[in-house]
Amino acid sequence: MAYVTNTEWLNKTPNRTAGHAPWLGVIVHETASPNPDNPAGTLNFNLSPDVGSSYHDLIGRDGVRYRYLDADTYRAWHAGVNTLIWVNGLEFSGGDVNVVMLGIELDGACDGTPATEPQLATMAALLNEYGNLYGFPRDAAHLIMHSQACAAIDPSYRSDARCTTIAELVELCAAGPVSLDTYERCYRVRYDRSVVRTGPGREFAIVGYVDAGREFLADSLKFGERIDGSDEWIHASSGVGFISATAVEHIG
Repeated sequence: MAYVTNTEWLNKTPNRTAGHAPWLGVIVHETASPNPDNPAGTLNFNLSPDVGSSYHDLIGRDGVRYRYLDADTYRAWHAGVNTLIWVNGLEFSGGDVNVVMLGIELDGACDGTPATEPQLATMAALLNEYGNLYGFPRDAAHLIMHSQACAAIDPSYRSDARCTTIAELVELCAAGPVSLDTYERCYRVRYDRSVVRTGPGREFAIVGYVDAGREFLADSLKFGERIDGSDEWIHASSGVGFISATAVEHIG
């Protein structure tokens, strides 16, 4: 599906952190705007450093996609301290959610007013584009409402998005399964006898060793013990275990 894209606000907000794939899915938000028919209000609001929030895309009620942050360059600040999710069997909480999940806003009053047909059509198209690009399915395990992400810690903190449901978005996407083979999740081991563990830290049991040059596909990452300045641990799609990000290089 073709839709109109506006890049006027792209990467202008200071509310961002350097980051890139692997993205494991999307957190879906609704803006709670007092005037959702004027997306510029929300877009300009999140330019202020005092606001401290941002997103990768906003979709107007007319179906226009407003690119806000480039997902290949920046992490958006869309999930805060009161968030807890499980994706691919791994737990992420607080700001770590922003490291692994894209943030998309549907412009709306967040009062139960339904999303428009053009808005939902663009949303479904964008979810499929991101899913195909970064290798995550469009299902209820990888598309998560902000209210769902907050529910485990503070159910009253947020209630968005009210304008649609994940079930509706999944049905609109109508996407089949994806294969990790075609996505940028390939890594190469840098050192001989690099350790593979059952979890993201040296307190977890060793399940094996791999030598320099070994290439593998990753299905996710998790944050754990900091090793040589990095707390990222890469999980192999084979399920064998975790290896510190400092022991591998991303090759595509």
